Amino acid sequence: MINDDGYDNDPKENSKYATRKVFLTSEENMLVNYLKQCSNMNYCLTYQQIRVFVYGYAKVLPGCKYPEKWNLGKKAGIEWLHGFMKRHVTLSLRKPESTSLAREIGFNKTRVEEFFLNYRNVLNKYKFTPNRIFNLDEMNYLLKLLYCKPHQM
Repeated sequence: MINDDGYDNDPKENSKYATRKVFLTSEENMLVNYLKQCSNMNYCLTYQQIRVFVYGYAKVLPGCKYPEKWNLGKKAGIEWLHGFMKRHVTLSLRKPESTSLAREIGFNKTRVEEFFLNYRNVLNKYKFTPNRIFNLDEMNYLLKLLYCKPHQM
């Protein structure tokens, strides 16, 4: 049973600690795959961006019971994120370095070639025409596109 803080106090579990269970395993696996896909496309997300995205994801999932506290900040709780990261050890989030240093290190021939290889693969796979290619820079804009009702798109 999930209480108001979003913790699952299941008497069948032998742990003395309550665990946060908001999503089904399959739903969490979809999140993991999405985060890995973002990383493969060189679009790494921060803790804050992930928490905002997860909140939006929880809101659109039918029957998803997330903690009321998430509505206050319009993002998932930091405790939930820490538990999520412990459950999915293949993910790792690192604090970004200063912009100028990160650009200097990250902007090299290998990374640029990797980006354009990914770009070319996506273009070949989905056969996008030039009028269907957009430069989406901001996470908020992406979320608005994902959560629009079909008649709004």
